[in-house]
Amino acid sequence: MKALLPIIVLMFAVAGSSASDVLIMVEYENPADAYKLLDGGWRVVEVQPRFCLIRCMEEEAKELPDAVVVADGPERVYLAWYPKGTSLPEAEGVRSVAAPGQVNIVIGDAADVFALAAAGAELKYVGYKTVRPPGPDSPLRPVREDRFVRAMIEKITPERYQDIVETLSVGVTPTRYSHSPLIVPSTNYIQTRFWDAGLENVERWDYTYDLNDNDYVEDVFWLDDRIGWMASYWGYVWSTEDYGATWAANLCAGNLFQVEFTSADVGYAAGKGGAAFRTEDGGANWSEIDTGDYNVSLWGIEFYDSLNGLIVGEEATYFITGDGGLTWESRTIPGAPGLNGAFYYDEDTVWVAAYEGKLYKSSDGGTTWEEHSNGITHNDRLRKVWFHDPDNGVVCGHNGALYYTEDGGANWQPAAGGPFPYLVGMYFANGDTGWVTGTGGSIYRTDDGGLTWAPQITYVGETILSVYFTDENSGWAVGDRSTVLKTDDGGNTWTPVAITNADPIVWENVVAEKRGTVDPDEIYIICGHYDSISEDPWNLAPGAEDNASGTGGVVAAAEVMAEYDFASTVRFIAFSGEEEGLIGSRAYAEAMADRGEDIRAVLNMDMVSYMDEPVYDVQIMYNEPSEGLLEAFTEAAAIYSPTMEIYPVTDRLGGSDHMSFWDNGYRAVLAVEHDNVEFYPWYHTIDDLPEHLHFDYGAEVVRCVAATAACLAGITDGPVPGLTDIIAYPNPARPGDVGITFTNLPDNASLALYNVAGERVFERSGIIGNETFWTLINDKGNPVASGVYIYRVVDGDGNHAIGKVAVIK
Repeated sequence: MKALLPIIVLMFAVAGSSASDVLIMVEYENPADAYKLLDGGWRVVEVQPRFCLIRCMEEEAKELPDAVVVADGPERVYLAWYPKGTSLPEAEGVRSVAAPGQVNIVIGDAADVFALAAAGAELKYVGYKTVRPPGPDSPLRPVREDRFVRAMIEKITPERYQDIVETLSVGVTPTRYSHSPLIVPSTNYIQTRFWDAGLENVERWDYTYDLNDNDYVEDVFWLDDRIGWMASYWGYVWSTEDYGATWAANLCAGNLFQVEFTSADVGYAAGKGGAAFRTEDGGANWSEIDTGDYNVSLWGIEFYDSLNGLIVGEEATYFITGDGGLTWESRTIPGAPGLNGAFYYDEDTVWVAAYEGKLYKSSDGGTTWEEHSNGITHNDRLRKVWFHDPDNGVVCGHNGALYYTEDGGANWQPAAGGPFPYLVGMYFANGDTGWVTGTGGSIYRTDDGGLTWAPQITYVGETILSVYFTDENSGWAVGDRSTVLKTDDGGNTWTPVAITNADPIVWENVVAEKRGTVDPDEIYIICGHYDSISEDPWNLAPGAEDNASGTGGVVAAAEVMAEYDFASTVRFIAFSGEEEGLIGSRAYAEAMADRGEDIRAVLNMDMVSYMDEPVYDVQIMYNEPSEGLLEAFTEAAAIYSPTMEIYPVTDRLGGSDHMSFWDNGYRAVLAVEHDNVEFYPWYHTIDDLPEHLHFDYGAEVVRCVAATAACLAGITDGPVPGLTDIIAYPNPARPGDVGITFTNLPDNASLALYNVAGERVFERSGIIGNETFWTLINDKGNPVASGVYIYRVVDGDGNHAIGKVAVIK
């Protein structure tokens, strides 16, 4: 073990595990050593340049030299990245236990650790998934000047590339949002171009998407202890009729923040971009509520009874109904900032929490309003308000805002038990017992109506966005990263719940191949994601740069590479679900690793056509196991695009589909534009249009990617200008045929034939005219045997073409 574990640096326990469950950080010189540990049964949970993390039992760790437990208890472990040239920001309650390179290992309460993110650090929680070993540790083929490669990439013209990008972004559909049915025409378009190119194994690679992939569960609501709903940011309303034992997912076309039902059938959902919906069948189908030109977020839904309700949103706007949501009237609270949460105490008394520490009360059912913010010193966003009786109420919000009133909202006082994190959710089971939720997995409980609060342990680090109790003991809490928690003891213990749809949502990647002629099981992948997103993704997300530019590059490369032969297989993939957390590529990479697919290298393109300055440059993101692939790309660019400047980057910031292959042990790099002056200004907007792109530059990036893949896959044959019309006949030559004629040869050509062992059997140089005849006799004067022979024709300029003939005797 000492050979594989040169330096044991630290050991610490992880939240939620027993005291004997520890992590060990190991430094190494050769990255392969980190993966060899898997063969010894060690659970490697993270591999980074120069170090890895191993999870084991404390007793097992005693086998390792100098292992010392340096932390214990309910703490969470994160990796924290920060920009080069700066130091990791300080955060109260957080300590850095190691800083190998630009990544820090930090420990602390999740709410405290999340303060680092607000200060500019990128965080990654160290989870329990064991990493996979890398693919075969075999050398990559050398990158060389090759006439076939040169001829191939010349066919990747700016015009061809522009046509594909424009068709994907503004031609076949207005949006390629993965959750929208409107993505299907793009799927069809990519598949058809693969088919038309003559590629093999063209398929729509299906995978299932469920809540536990990477959704954001924004709200939970229960009609009673049996019937409940959850709303997700990606536009799904999940329903249960069996106490939460099973759930059904129903699409509600909008990015949702809130859901509420007035009966088992009638309900409402609202969210981003003024999206609001109503259902009359328990959530199976939804109709859109007309909110006019209102296109900013709706944050709160509140109904007093089946008829009277309101939906509140930004810009001080709210929508009110008195007929059960059949009609709505748009109103504003004069002088108010954006509105967040609403609460009906009775039919006339309505409270609304707002931005800037503001709180408003209506005593006439929402017609007129008065501000009641005295004593609230937090000038931050208030999220939820609740009243137990006319006098006693609670309000919570960002930056630890948590106040109570005992005089009907005339004055507010800070609650005890803080400091509190950012608070976003609140629910009271009765006048005394209630809960608030917030960042870092925080849940606090009160038993005195909100005067004092005590934290509850959840062992999760994600923001808890909503909480709901069906009685004093039974409750549900939901939040970021598909977090769903349940309690049956009033929150003393919270248990994670895996919510899987009984009828899974199916998304599609598009995959095609050029099968290898020598080593078809060795695979090289060119990929990019074809989905898009914007501020209005359900209706308009053209995604020209992000990422029709990358997908267009995959399709353009596939079309020209289909004309050539390679020793190894080249696979072309357009991924969906990238914008939701690399879901499509993660499903694919994990499936390939489970099958043991020999993927030698992955070349991913994402945002490759915007020029922020008149320079051809591209950033290549890689990890340490992929250094050889970076070198190959750099060498290919130097040969085939010498004006292209390469900027290697080793950190994990700016994730894309290559990372799914990293996490499954495969070599992969990302090609992305180098934003030296400015980042793409129309990123994730409805204005991400082709008019902002530079197709000469984008086509040049695609040529570099295609050239790299062609060299590594071992290009062996294909059309070269001036040598595309050679004909050999009869082919095959059968008994009775005295020879094979080669015609349409270039001037002063040379012809050579080889057997399958690579041995030359015949050669003729300086051929006069455009035709020559081979009598099936080798250079030694003997008849050749039956079999397949490779011919090679070289013209006077050194260009060559390769083909096959067969002899049957």
